[in-house]
Amino acid sequence: MGTLNFKFELSGYVGVLKIDSNLTPTCSEGFNEALKMSLNLADHVIVNLEKVKEFDLSCLKILCTNYIKSKKVKKLLTPVSKSMSAMKGKLEVAGYCQNICMIPSHMTHGNHDCIWVK
Repeated sequence: MGTLNFKFELSGYVGVLKIDSNLTPTCSEGFNEALKMSLNLADHVIVNLEKVKEFDLSCLKILCTNYIKSKKVKKLLTPVSKSMSAMKGKLEVAGYCQNICMIPSHMTHGNHDCIWVK
């Protein structure tokens, strides 16, 4: 099983979660746990994905799910990567719509702010 390499730094209410490994299916559980832990500790989590060269659809879904959860508890989750357009492209190829939020409004409490919408 793959290991997720990450580092979390907290400064006041802002945390930076730096991912230092690829987001593969074997790392998905670790990625989910790292996001949850970060959101428990900080009001605004910046997810630094600059070193991620490979990413699996399951990890992109995990990022989306945690983004929605952060909105529900009035926190911010901000992914940062030069590869965001490639990530969005992977979702599009997989059949996800890029013009509207994929999550039903009852799950987002009417907040359709989405990290994947163009």
